[in-house]
Amino acid sequence: MDKKTVRWKIALVLILVLSMLTVAFSGCVEEEAVTPTQPVVPRVEAAPTPKPNTTPLPTPTPAPTPTPTPTPKLKTPDVTVTTPTVANAPQSWRSVTEFTGKEDFSNEPFPFPIEGLVWRVHWSYTGDPAAPNSSFSLFAWRENKQCISCCLPLASVELRDPSGSGVIDVFPGNSTYYVEVFADNLEGWTLEVEEFV
Repeated sequence: MDKKTVRWKIALVLILVLSMLTVAFSGCVEEEAVTPTQPVVPRVEAAPTPKPNTTPLPTPTPAPTPTPTPTPKLKTPDVTVTTPTVANAPQSWRSVTEFTGKEDFSNEPFPFPIEGLVWRVHWSYTGDPAAPNSSFSLFAWRENKQCISCCLPLASVELRDPSGSGVIDVFPGNSTYYVEVFADNLEGWTLEVEEFV
């Protein structure tokens, strides 16, 4: 036999063996193939159903309903409740403290409390007539120099006139405050602190 014939025979045998394996394998797969829509359910033999119990159960007797005990009727006294009406007390300015002096002053070590929401300082000063220049500066601070913004005082007055007087209103209130006075060539100055309550 020549080499060509041997190759053909080997090829035919291989094709035949592969065909037989394919047929044998496809038969096994077809028997056990499960499609995704068919759930695999194992076969279970149904057990014989037992006969129902024909013996009737005894009927329970209901428990007796308790009889409520009557509640005694209480007589409520006739009571008239009146709520006292408090007339709105008129708000007004009340004096808190006064300071007087000739020179620089600060009550920072002893601040004063303000209970009202607004407070004001009446101020006045008189310059020394013998001195060429007089100046008066007043600053209102919250305790510990807590400022509204940029460490500026809550209120201030700075004058270089020979004398003067006026009022500065200070917001907010309801805290503890102190004042500072810077005086130069003055005969004297006066401050009166008031709160609106």
